[in-house]
Amino acid sequence: ALILYTPLSLQSLDLSQKTSTVLWSSIGGLFQAKKALSDVILRPVKYEILYRNSPIKLPSGILLFGPPGCGKTFLVPALAHQCNFNLVTCRGPELLDKYIGASEEKVRQLFARAYAAAPSILFL
Repeated sequence: ALILYTPLSLQSLDLSQKTSTVLWSSIGGLFQAKKALSDVILRPVKYEILYRNSPIKLPSGILLFGPPGCGKTFLVPALAHQCNFNLVTCRGPELLDKYIGASEEKVRQLFARAYAAAPSILFL
């Protein structure tokens, strides 16, 4: 019952993790990308105590890059589902605004949403 429960403070956020049907095991290929994400994100989540007590500094962000259609967008929901993280998504045009300072305010609000939904993955 608690799995489907969403706190009141998060009900206004669009958290896509709950509806993601993409599984990590259903992704064929992309072996190097999956291994890199596993090393940097999945293992520290799975072995949190071990990483917390080690002097290793983990990255605070990851940049996926490549040509269109190589699977970047497909990896992110699967990663969020595998880690049991909330997925906060935003498309580029949603951040643009014609007024000075409005785009920056939207970026601040987006990061505030991701922070409120922690643990989360912010996908732009």
